[in-house]
Amino acid sequence: MVETPPSKPELAAAEDLRKNPENPIASPRKKIRKSEKPIRNQGAKVVGHARQKSSDLSDQAVTMVSRATRGLRARSHTVSELARDNPGTTTSVLGVVGVLGFLFGVLVGRALTDNTRHNWY
Repeated sequence: MVETPPSKPELAAAEDLRKNPENPIASPRKKIRKSEKPIRNQGAKVVGHARQKSSDLSDQAVTMVSRATRGLRARSHTVSELARDNPGTTTSVLGVVGVLGFLFGVLVGRALTDNTRHNWY
């Protein structure tokens, strides 16, 4: 086969490559850099919005927790005063609740065990 000599445009392109080897790579890099800027700007906007939103949500959470804490403090103060004013009633109520809790625990424990041989009654 006979090779045909390169044409003038092909020779010019080869000569340009020898003079500036980065030229074919530089053009796509420039295009990529130009397209990266809007993406970076959009990403920065999204991150800024997310930070602002998280800051707002944390402020709301702090406000809600402080309100709840104030409410619980007021209610616990009321219960504490009531217990101080009526020590006999308080003792009776706590005793009954304790006995009921114990019985409930025994019943749950019996229901969870499969061993029916050990009857305590």
